[in-house]
Amino acid sequence: MKKILSVLMLFSFLLSFSQYRFHYKYSFIPDGNKKDSIVQDIMTLDVDLSKKESNFYNEAKRYNDSILSKNGATAVQRLFFLQHNSNLTYNISKDLLKDKMIYHTVYAGIRMKITEKNRPIWILANEEKKIGDYLCQKAQTNYKGRSWIAWFTKQVPVSEGPYKFSGLPGLIVEIYDEGNNHEFSLIEVIKNENLELHDFSKKEKEITQMQLNKLIDEGNKDTNANIKEMHISNSNYTFLLNDGNILKIRKDIKNLDNELSKQMRRMTNSIEIEK
Repeated sequence: MKKILSVLMLFSFLLSFSQYRFHYKYSFIPDGNKKDSIVQDIMTLDVDLSKKESNFYNEAKRYNDSILSKNGATAVQRLFFLQHNSNLTYNISKDLLKDKMIYHTVYAGIRMKITEKNRPIWILANEEKKIGDYLCQKAQTNYKGRSWIAWFTKQVPVSEGPYKFSGLPGLIVEIYDEGNNHEFSLIEVIKNENLELHDFSKKEKEITQMQLNKLIDEGNKDTNANIKEMHISNSNYTFLLNDGNILKIRKDIKNLDNELSKQMRRMTNSIEIEK
């Protein structure tokens, strides 16, 4: 009986730390011809080990979506939407048990998904270094046309990481490509969070990356056609786009059309070179 109780207590203890939330700083260069134009944003990775699932998404985008889902939000609420980079409107879900990964996005009001088949293949190196409080080991991979260097720690028992990177024997603390175009750095770990992973039960259209690229390219030809609503405050123009993205532009910008077109344009220095 004591043995059974001990097993149950151990299981309960492990389960109590089965949910994690990780915040990463994402630094990237959207235009490969302008190496000094670095953009930074905050991305979140939610992991539920009991369900063997994870979500990776932009924190500001999730906040705006939560407001919109509540009866559409008022005009005043829209003025306080959080801005995020227009390239970060996706959500990546992973089924850790089935080794399944799906890229979710919304474009022109249509929910779409791309099922990913290629996963990173890692080569572990006998090299270690301390990053913050974590002792990390080096790993490398060639993924979607870029060579990546990752530093992971076994001190956090989660075989996960930002974006589509996972499969190492521990949490990815830092990862960057060799050209220093894209970098994810862990900034916060929250244990035992009462997480509610994003629900993807609503119908999504299965597409390919090539089909999505074509839709985006066509949309970029007509900037105004992608604007759903515009709101004006004392200092900003706030645009709600058809793809759910939020753009804020200061009213003192001299050429509004050029700035709007610039912010709506997707990055030319994509995180994935091979599609």
